[in-house]
Amino acid sequence: MQTDVTGYSKTDWLNKNFDNCSPLLAVMVLNEIEANVLRSENNLVNYCNYNVVFNFCGYYRPSPIASINNNIVKPGEAIMVTAGVGVFDKDASARITINGTRIKLYESPVARYEFIATGKPGTYNIPVKIEYKESDGSWQTASKNLQYIITDDK
Repeated sequence: MQTDVTGYSKTDWLNKNFDNCSPLLAVMVLNEIEANVLRSENNLVNYCNYNVVFNFCGYYRPSPIASINNNIVKPGEAIMVTAGVGVFDKDASARITINGTRIKLYESPVARYEFIATGKPGTYNIPVKIEYKESDGSWQTASKNLQYIITDDK
């Protein structure tokens, strides 16, 4: 039979520690050993967490978003498009183009593009392109077409 680092085989260890004891007592001792192991593990993890200045796993999942404030307007009414990356983190380095125009990001960092609806009654699209950095440093691009409708002036 194979021996472990203590010099005892598994059978010797069991006989030494649990010989002549009831099954209930053996289960209680094993439960106590398990609780001690879990408590030690918890103490070690807490010690490590308290001694680390910044506890961030280094992973986030950005999601591009774009919305329009009103999708049914009359001629001459203002429309605002808001676009950004779901994490709203400057590290995502978002580059946002709305209707062919590169938009400056605000402090949020969210892009806002406002324009006046002109044209005949009908359905129109506003193209939105969002380029952003993933957590691994690679660039991703998402494109959306936001739709709005111009109704009769009456």
